[in-house]
Amino acid sequence: MKPVIRLLCLLALALVQAPSWAAPQWYVGYSFIHGENGRYCAFMRFRADSHTLEQADTLYRYLGDRLAARAEAGAALSHTLPSAALAEGKTGEAMADEFIAKGVGACTIADRPVDGLLFISSFGCDYQDEPQMCVRVYVDTGDQDATPFGIARGPASLGGIFVNRTVWNSSSSLVYAGRTALPFAVDSALNHAASGLQVFSD
Repeated sequence: MKPVIRLLCLLALALVQAPSWAAPQWYVGYSFIHGENGRYCAFMRFRADSHTLEQADTLYRYLGDRLAARAEAGAALSHTLPSAALAEGKTGEAMADEFIAKGVGACTIADRPVDGLLFISSFGCDYQDEPQMCVRVYVDTGDQDATPFGIARGPASLGGIFVNRTVWNSSSSLVYAGRTALPFAVDSALNHAASGLQVFSD
């Protein structure tokens, strides 16, 4: 009898927890960048406890503008917002797993791995005993040797940027409300994220 009761308790616990399993922990948007000098992918994921899906869409639109500004002249870009990616079944945690496991192989254009992959994470964190918004940048330069710059082959961390959480919350709320001239806190974070593209042309 006890094993049956224990099984029922486990099933009840599973039913209670199932919705949290189904909900993504991270949203993710992605971009394809196709130019004469190479083909690249960029992913930016947003932790769901720090961003709503609508907020992630808003930030990704502005990231797309900054990626376009940093891409080579004449490059073709296409962007998929986090909400559209989620509708396709893509989540930030799954894409991070693929990036870690496959590197540039996590993204293909015309069934071929891209030449380089930029991967960005945005999430609330604590740094120096203060709540922050953290933006971390990772790359895989594929066949390009970036070791002279201290960047390891395969998926590698470039570092990141921290924005005081109170400053971020106040500044980003203006953007979510419709302000198009981005405040410094938001603009600097997205510019830092997009600047990772420079690694592929160094």
